[in-house]
Amino acid sequence: MTTKQETGLVLNVVSADHAKKSLSYDEVKKMIDAQVEIVQGLEISDSMTADIALNAIKHLNNIITEVEKTRVKRKKPYIDAGKFIDDAAKALTSFATECIAVGKKALAEFKKIEDAENEKKEAAIRKETLAKEEAIRKEEQRKQDIRDQITKHELNAIAAITTSKTMEELAAANKTYILSGLPEFEEPEFATAKKESIERIKVIGRQRVAIVQELLKAQDSKSKEIALAKEKEEAAKIEQQKAALIAKQEQEKEEQATRTQEKIYMEQAETQAKSASIESTSSNINTRKGGWGVVINPSVSISQVAENFLQINEKAVKEWIKEQKDKGTLDAAIKAGKMKKVPGIDVPVLVYGGLCFFEKEESVVLR
Repeated sequence: MTTKQETGLVLNVVSADHAKKSLSYDEVKKMIDAQVEIVQGLEISDSMTADIALNAIKHLNNIITEVEKTRVKRKKPYIDAGKFIDDAAKALTSFATECIAVGKKALAEFKKIEDAENEKKEAAIRKETLAKEEAIRKEEQRKQDIRDQITKHELNAIAAITTSKTMEELAAANKTYILSGLPEFEEPEFATAKKESIERIKVIGRQRVAIVQELLKAQDSKSKEIALAKEKEEAAKIEQQKAALIAKQEQEKEEQATRTQEKIYMEQAETQAKSASIESTSSNINTRKGGWGVVINPSVSISQVAENFLQINEKAVKEWIKEQKDKGTLDAAIKAGKMKKVPGIDVPVLVYGGLCFFEKEESVVLR
């Protein structure tokens, strides 16, 4: 703060005796205080007191005008010096500023080209990944179709055998479902499954042969009753066997769906790694600190994810995390499997549609 001593302020003002004098800061202040005291303390009640107040106000206006003139005059050299400094600085840096603009434009053009090249690379990676995912789905479906074929063949064989009433019908069923009906499988998994299925069909066939023979031999009502009771008992066992086959078929389908999804997640993880590699070799022009990152988590099933997070929605993810923090349930959500933590990154990670989202720092390369 500038003091009166630092300004060396000397004012040319009209004093109380109407003489124009050069007065110091303190002298002028005393004049102002005197006139202010007159105006503040005066009670205007007649023309004389009104004249006194008017003269005091005029005198104060005169002092204010002279103070303002002196202020402008004393300040002008500093303003001029400031303008000189501004012009000198501008002359010194104007070319550098123009160079920066040119450099930024060149960098922007380079970044545009680099981004376009990276986008082509990532598009090729995504295309390759989609092709691999489709191949995985087709291959897993092919395998499941073979499992279904074997199961269907066994169920049809059971139906044909258990409804046979004569040895001729049993021989025809044997020819259709044991001697032929299923192709040869080169893959050990399906060759074994076929062999085990045929063995189960043979067991049922031998049991049915024994029952049919017993029914055909039965001459009296009691022997027929015993044979029919055995047939009923065998039928109940076969129904249980059929139910077990169908349950196994459904389980195989669920396992096949899980395997397919896990393999797809692994392909997506590889895609993310390739994309991260592209990014890590790119220039860091226009990088920003923070942001939302994503990394594939193959171990996470979509069934573990809350329904309102089955589509990618960054705002919803942030709001969900904030809500959990506000309610103090974030740790519980992590333990429940809704949230995971990425090793080396001290931030929450939201399991989200089979993906993991985390608020990353600039040093994190995954995206």
